[in-house]
Amino acid sequence: MKHSNSIFCQLLKFIPRHSFQKVVDRHKGDHRVRTLSCWDQLVVLLFSQLNSQTSLRGIETTFNSQKSKLYHLGASRISRSSLADANGNRPAAIFSETFYYLLGKVRSKLPKGDESQRKNMGHPYILLCKAFYIQTFSLFYPR
Repeated sequence: MKHSNSIFCQLLKFIPRHSFQKVVDRHKGDHRVRTLSCWDQLVVLLFSQLNSQTSLRGIETTFNSQKSKLYHLGASRISRSSLADANGNRPAAIFSETFYYLLGKVRSKLPKGDESQRKNMGHPYILLCKAFYIQTFSLFYPR
């Protein structure tokens, strides 16, 4: 049977796993962790953000309902308690550095015009969301 990657899997490819792992190692994010790695947590948090899930129960149910596709995301099943512990104990700097790494990639793709125009592009989060949606549409409608 032919396999095709989901759009979510294609979006995760924008985050180089080795770069993310360097950040995790620098902050000791996976130190003494047995069940939910930082990569799994990132995948779960991005998945829940895209699905507008806000409760741990909703996140767990929705994420685990896709168990046949988790392997292709490089993730595994989660439990609420593991996710709650990871959210409470992991340094937020891991995800902050990842965000600013992606933001740098987005800004490098912007036109090389006037620097004041580049600075006035908006809040970094909004800029990243715009780039995310532009990239998503380019997956559906290639030029």
